[in-house]
Amino acid sequence: MVIQTPILMSEMAKYFVHLVPFFFFTKNTKMRVLSLFSGIGGFEVGFDLANITYDVAGFSEIEPASIKVYQRHFPSHAPLGDVRDLDFQAIQYDMIVAGSPCTDISSAATLRNNKDERGLQGTKSNLFYDFVRAIDTRPTTDFILENVASMKTATRDKMTEVLQTASKKPVYMVCLNGAPWTGQARKRYFWTTWEVPPQSHVTPVNWQQHLLPTNEAKAFQHSEKAIAYMDRATKGGRTHWEYNHHHDTHFQAARTLTAALHKSTPINVLIDRRDAPPIIRQFAPLEVERLMGFPDQWTDAICKTKRLKSLGNAVMPQMVEYCMMHYPTRKTNDGGKKKSASQTKIKQWAPNHPPT
Repeated sequence: MVIQTPILMSEMAKYFVHLVPFFFFTKNTKMRVLSLFSGIGGFEVGFDLANITYDVAGFSEIEPASIKVYQRHFPSHAPLGDVRDLDFQAIQYDMIVAGSPCTDISSAATLRNNKDERGLQGTKSNLFYDFVRAIDTRPTTDFILENVASMKTATRDKMTEVLQTASKKPVYMVCLNGAPWTGQARKRYFWTTWEVPPQSHVTPVNWQQHLLPTNEAKAFQHSEKAIAYMDRATKGGRTHWEYNHHHDTHFQAARTLTAALHKSTPINVLIDRRDAPPIIRQFAPLEVERLMGFPDQWTDAICKTKRLKSLGNAVMPQMVEYCMMHYPTRKTNDGGKKKSASQTKIKQWAPNHPPT
């Protein structure tokens, strides 16, 4: 699904707006990207996968564990601090990328009792409006915004309306699914200032290829106490198994991986049937890195629980790559003829790429 929100402007104005990137990105200039809610660098890895020539004007992230991972891989990128404190007038950028917090707008938010905390006015998800501030400052800039596809339709439409009001460019929205790249059924909305076509298919690849060998996987078996918790009936009479939060190698695609994986049961529970008898275990951080489309050990500078949380919050790099492969004034390293060193390295662990 692709949605273009109509805007009022003359045909000449439309023509000029689409020419803006052409004048900005001449042969000797690079796109300057402002990275907000940067997490562990999913957008940056995606740009490298697409072999895009770019510089980072700065990154904004406040979670210490995520900052540690980000700076390990991108040490030259300047930290800007809390997005709420940023003066966007003082920063030069040609594109904004962000995966704003989904805490208050995802389907998981409906499990809360405090309804005042949900929606775009929630204490986390209202940070979306700081992303809008960055657009307001430079309304002809391009942008990519990622967020969960499980939000309410009214919230999605409100976000589209707000983005279109702030931008002088047409705003498009597409829903992407991570299944064709890593086997994880991860649906996300992407708002862009250029048209990104729907995926030609969403058939999942074999996600079991990302799992540890069975002899190594046994190290992540759940305790008898954890299994008893899953078997126990809740107030409604159902067991935790019956809520279907767990994962199973019989599933055609892996369920969506979330930040709640770090809490163990009932979310981080995998019935691994590759051997007999099957084992009930947790995901290893390495497996989550692979299912999220990151290189092996990308997050190994931080502890296990923080690895799982930061990965569950991350943007899948292959989705970013897909968006950038359709960027109308796409400029690649070496004219697209030669892969960059970073891309060559990344291609070794990310074989499943979208068509150009």
